[in-house]
Parts: sequence; structure tokens; C-alpha cells
Amino acid sequence: MFLFIFFIPYLNLAQKISPIIPTPQKYNEIEGFISIEKFVFFNDDDIPENISQFFSYELNKHYNILKKEDKVIPTILFIKKSLSDDSTAINLPKDFYSISVNDHIEVKYTSDASCFYAVNSLLQLIEGETGKWFIKKCQVIDSPKFQWRGLHLDVSRHFFSVDEIKKFIQLMSYYKFNTFHWHLTDDQGWRIEIKKYPELTKIGAYRDSTIEGHYSKKPRSYTIEKYGGFYTQDEIKEVVSYAQSRYINIVPEIEMPGHSRSALAAYPQFSCNGLKKPVPGLWGIFEDIYCSKEESILFIQDILKEVIDLFPFEYIHIGGDEAPKKRWNSCSSCQKVIIDNDLENEEELQSYFIKRMDDFLMKKGKKLIGWDEILEGGLSANATVMSWRGDKGGKEAASQGHYVVMSPNTHCYFDYYQSSHFSEPLAIGGYLPLEKVYNFNPIPKGMNEIDAKYILGGQANIWTEYITSIDQVEYMAYPRSLALIQNLWCNIKPSFDDFLYVYLNKHQEYLNKHDVNYSNSIHIPKLNISRKKKWY
Repeated sequence: MFLFIFFIPYLNLAQKISPIIPTPQKYNEIEGFISIEKFVFFNDDDIPENISQFFSYELNKHYNILKKEDKVIPTILFIKKSLSDDSTAINLPKDFYSISVNDHIEVKYTSDASCFYAVNSLLQLIEGETGKWFIKKCQVIDSPKFQWRGLHLDVSRHFFSVDEIKKFIQLMSYYKFNTFHWHLTDDQGWRIEIKKYPELTKIGAYRDSTIEGHYSKKPRSYTIEKYGGFYTQDEIKEVVSYAQSRYINIVPEIEMPGHSRSALAAYPQFSCNGLKKPVPGLWGIFEDIYCSKEESILFIQDILKEVIDLFPFEYIHIGGDEAPKKRWNSCSSCQKVIIDNDLENEEELQSYFIKRMDDFLMKKGKKLIGWDEILEGGLSANATVMSWRGDKGGKEAASQGHYVVMSPNTHCYFDYYQSSHFSEPLAIGGYLPLEKVYNFNPIPKGMNEIDAKYILGGQANIWTEYITSIDQVEYMAYPRSLALIQNLWCNIKPSFDDFLYVYLNKHQEYLNKHDVNYSNSIHIPKLNISRKKKWY
């Protein structure tokens, strides 16, 4: 009853609000509708085969609408447009598409990706019930604001199957995300097969215990059982192919020089002291990191060679965050590297380490991206920065002429709590409700126009210390991912109230259809108590 009363003021306005998330650049309704009750016909020859198959599958599975082959006039007409093939196509933005719903449906698009975006928007326009489906007559004109629209998933702390990763990617694609940041290695688990170094998965992919409860709990207790898993290279290729069919790029992350205990458990000779230690079952930051000696650098570059062959996207993420320098301070090999390369200190040694990887990746036709700590000691010439500690690192990198992906923990850490209610599952801490995500702007406040051009976009991060299942991943990701994509896609986004109306009245139904375990935290009433002066 509360929600019904709450949304009464928006009932009239809602008729003019686009039902599509992310909200298109332009949406105009026309009086009337077109029925698509049981059958549709669309011209397969004018769209990529994978999109035709996807569209047919979605129509059949979720609406019981079949593609029919014997109509002369298409129900849905797809037309590919060049960016400059006539006067109406001049200066069209990248991945532009339009949808016109009148006596029939006409979809114009400029790229395969924009065709896929148009199909997903068209699916969101379908209303009605089984056997009585219709689409309101309307005009949609759309294109994305930012080129990097990402979600990150940590599979090192807790592992997820190939099918679970595919479901995660499928949901991303429906809402026009285009970048999946796959966090494949960390202290607590190595998740990618490297054929030259089989011990990485034989030893590094498994831990013998996992901390129970929150990291801060004292005394600590542990579940004593083997935990882990990894993806074979064939499975990696399968996921990459699946993502490509949905126009999502995968950015693999191979952590270095810190967060490397799982690798060093398998090959301790590449640490500073050579001591063999197990894969830890504890969260946090560890002092044992890769040594900066040449043998360690060549070891990592061997790993990157195999990673490069598996991932076609131009970016490789090398981490670079939270690398304590204690071992380097007392390591004769590291101190020799400092002297031999005229470095000032261990911060510059980390910069040297990252630069070696940058040069290696450049020669292989790849670009390096790392967390904002790679700024310390001087940023490598070709590096892109992912700014997570607020927006300071992003501002600094952009001012130096480096590309930036904004992912500040203030607005983009989806492992934070969504409400203060006792029913929320255990999380790492922090507080990030839906509305705060909606207020995120990838362009930091006060940034000038020149620096702003270096902002590629943004992404949210899902760290899984306290997230043990794909159901819980979905709970933390949705609906906050829908609020995030509004900031990455829309040039002018609607108000939060309008967004909330569309989500509650349209997209919860979609998430239900796809068995998504989304959070209902927004339905929890907020109670504010304050002392007032006497009014009498």
C-alpha cells in the first residue's frame, strides 16, 4: 500500500517516460500501438546471424512469439546505415541506432553492436500478456555517452562456474554494458590455466581454509576444507566467444606485483625470500609480493603471453594496487635493480616494474591498465588508470594526458551494504544505496573540458570476500547496475524518481523472468527520528 500511494504523483507523467533502461537519448510516444501477438517476421539477411538467433530466442522463450518465414512485408525491418551515406546520417555518433514503431517497426543501426542494442531496446518495449503482446507507437533515437561501460567480478576470493559467468555477462548485455573486468588472480586463488606453469592451478587455485565471518572479528575462526577451482584455456575461450556474441569485451586482470600469494605458493622462487607459503584463507594485504628481479619479470611476461592469446580485447589489467614495499626494502635483488636503473626509491621501483610490463604489452599490440596506485613513482607512458580511491587518481592521470576509467569506491563498490537493515547479508563494510549510485558522474566535479576527454567511462566492482554464490553476486549487483548504466549511457538521464518508476513497473518483471536474485533493499522503509521544539 505504501508503494502505491508513493507513486500516485507519477502516474500521469509515467506515460511519457521511456520504459527502456538505460534511457535512450530521445523517446517520443505516438498514439496507438502495434500488435505482435504470436508471430513476427524480420529480415535476417540484414542483421548479423548471432543477433538474429538471440532475438528469435528471446521472443520465443519469454513471450512465446515465433519468427515466421512466409510474410512478404516484414513486421520488423532492419536497415544498416553508414555514418555518411545520406544527409540524415551525417555526424551520427558511434553505435547510433533508431527505432520507429508505426504501422510496422523500422530499426536503423550503424554497427553490429548498435544493432544488438536496438534489439534489446525493442525487447524492453514489449508490453501486454501471453498471446496479447503489443508495442506502443513511438520513436527512439539513441547512442551511448561513454565507450567504457563496465562491471567487474572477483573470482579469486570465491569461484564461479562458466555457466554462472555467462549468466552474469548475459545480464550485462541486456542493459548495454560492454566491458567485463574479470579479476582472475589474487592472494586467495589463481583461476586461469597457464600451460607453461601448471603449478599455478595445481597449487595456486586451491586454499585449505577460509576465514569465517568478518575479517575484523576477533578471535578469528576458519572453515578447514579445500576450496577453489580454475578455468581451463578452452573454458576461457568459450566465455570470450560468448561475450563477443553479446558485444562485451573482456578485460582479464593478472595481479602484480602485490596480491600474488597464490602464484608465489606455487613458485616461491619469484618472491624476495623464496620461502614457500600456502595460499591464504584470510582476506587483506600481504607483505609477500613478486620480487622485482629479472627472473620474476620474465616469469610474469611468460604468463602474459598466454593471457594475450586468449583475450582479443586491447586492454590487459595488471592490478598494481596495495603492494607493500617491506620485502623490497630488505631484498638485495630489489636494491640492485634500484641501483642499476638509477631509481630513487621503492616507489620508483614499482614504476619500473609496471613500465617493463607496459613495454612488453605494447610490443604485443596490447594496452596496460592498472589501479590508481600505478601513479606512484611515476606513471608509465602508455598506461591507462582505473581510479578506485575516489577520483583523485583519475584527475591526476587525466591531467597528465592518460586515459582513465572511473571506478571510485564512493559510488562504484558493489560489495558495500545497500541498506542498514539487519536482513542485509554480511558485506565488507561501507554504505552504497541505489540513489547514491544514481548520482555518480564519471566526470569528476571541477574537471576541465580538456581533461574530461580522457575519461573513457566507468565501472562498478564486485569484490567477493563475503560473496560466496552467484545468487549473492546478483543481489549485490542489481538493481544498482541499472542505476550505474544510466550514468554511463545517458547524455541526459531522467530524475531518480522517474528511473525508480520504470524499474519497479517494468524491469523487476524482467529480472524475475530471468531468475535474477536482485535486492529489495529499496523497499525497506527509512525511519528518521529527530527532536523538535514544542509546537504549542
